[in-house]
Amino acid sequence: MATKTKRPKARPVQTAPPITALAVQAPAEAQTPLAIIERVARDKSVDVAKLVALVDLQKDMMRVQAKIDFDQAFAQMAPDLPTIAKRGKIQGKNRPAIGYARLGEDIHPVIKPVLSRHGFAIRHRTEWPAPNMVRVIGILSHRGGHSEQSAFEGPADASDYRSHVQSLGSTVSYGRRYTTVDLLNLTVLGIDDDGSRSPQQDGKPPAPAEHANIDSKISDEKRLRLWNISRRCGRSDQEVSTWLKQRFKLAASSDISNRIYDDIVSAIERPGALPLRDAGEEG
Repeated sequence: MATKTKRPKARPVQTAPPITALAVQAPAEAQTPLAIIERVARDKSVDVAKLVALVDLQKDMMRVQAKIDFDQAFAQMAPDLPTIAKRGKIQGKNRPAIGYARLGEDIHPVIKPVLSRHGFAIRHRTEWPAPNMVRVIGILSHRGGHSEQSAFEGPADASDYRSHVQSLGSTVSYGRRYTTVDLLNLTVLGIDDDGSRSPQQDGKPPAPAEHANIDSKISDEKRLRLWNISRRCGRSDQEVSTWLKQRFKLAASSDISNRIYDDIVSAIERPGALPLRDAGEEG
């Protein structure tokens, strides 16, 4: 009887596991306003008027952001701005010398490093609105794109020892100092040693200026500063004049005393309607 030979069982054929393809997605296009405008501009079916409206919207958004960046940077810079010492002297006939802060020697050397560190720059533009009149525009710019201005206008600073051209130059110089101090809200103090000692020497602060009589009328410089601040805050001259008459019974800004000057400036700088009474005063 023939013997049957057992055949080995066939082993199952092993197949390689299926290769799963990984789908690589391209990064989505940035959804910035500018990217959206670019996509819309490529679409020939989009109405031109809508495209212009989108561009104007983008410009408005950039302006708002630039103003926010400016205000934030200025708030960070303000504590770093130094007190300026009046080291210059103006000697007139039959009057004592008058101290002032010199732009090139006393102001610029101490403010420019601070401005640069916080992304600011200051410059000036000179205009001639009428014969014998000078207007100086101070411009404080931030790297974010926003800028603010302060203007000073006045006649030639005539003097017996200056020519007419030199008198005009003196007004330009004063305007640049004034607008710089105004834009940066700098504190300027006098010193009582005729400028012989640096305000930083021995780590001592400059000697304080003699304070004006608080019941005396404010100077022309303070009065011009008040109106410049008012206009920068969007208030009309008529609004402020009416408020001064109603609130303080003042016929003109020249009647403001040093006692209430700072309170008036603070009220003008605050947003909203000008108050007709003190905060704690009953109506």
